Amino acid sequence: MKTRYGELCDTIFYQGMISSQVQLLKYVGPQKIRATTGEMMWCTGRNALRPINVIYKIYIGKEIADVNLQPFSTYTAMLNPISWLGAAVSWASNRLNGFKFLPAENPTPKSVV
Repeated sequence: MKTRYGELCDTIFYQGMISSQVQLLKYVGPQKIRATTGEMMWCTGRNALRPINVIYKIYIGKEIADVNLQPFSTYTAMLNPISWLGAAVSWASNRLNGFKFLPAENPTPKSVV
């Protein structure tokens, strides 16, 4: 299959409310992937087990409107305990699963981390 840019890809991935770009890292082995925010991300594995390598040549589509890449963009969000709980769960999941991130070359306020 070809993307709109003419690249060949085997898998088209669109993130939604409960499926993030970061979850994709569990299935691409040691590949480094560029997120839609420009950040590089990869997975080293969990409990001495490497991520499985079953998805090749990925095309990551634009996020749907429900995806919040700026969870603390307002003062109200900073004071909301649900935002803090969601951020803590994401942080713990990233650490436990061995997800690694490099910032984008042209950083923006949005982040998949």
